[in-house]
Amino acid sequence: STAMGIRRLTTIVALAAACSLAAAPALARPFASGLYSGTVHQNIPHSYAGTIRFRIERNKLTQLQFTVTMVCSKALTAQVQSPASKLKIDVNHAGGFSYAGSVGATRVKLHGTVRGHRAQGTFFESFQTAPGHSCSMVAPAPFQTHG
Repeated sequence: STAMGIRRLTTIVALAAACSLAAAPALARPFASGLYSGTVHQNIPHSYAGTIRFRIERNKLTQLQFTVTMVCSKALTAQVQSPASKLKIDVNHAGGFSYAGSVGATRVKLHGTVRGHRAQGTFFESFQTAPGHSCSMVAPAPFQTHG
């Protein structure tokens, strides 16, 4: 009958569409999962190269660690090293990431992109050491990781 033929044709078309969707390749991310480590470049008033390190897994940037030079109480220059942060920052499908906020009493700004096994962007941190006293990077500093 005609109704049976239409149902059979509809089923065949639906199966063909499902098969073509299943065979479609997934969009590849422009970056690799894994550990990224590199250099933070600062001028405080002299040139200084700090370090930055983080992991990217499942479109999340985690385990952020760094060593940078900060100015504390507007006079003292100190090298500050962080333990691995508990931050989880989304990495979008194009490899971009951005965070500006607080982790406890620490202000953090991290912006950048990741392509292949390399990342680049800017990093900034400041925190209060006592009422009226703080340590802060002079300005956001560019960073670059090495593949």
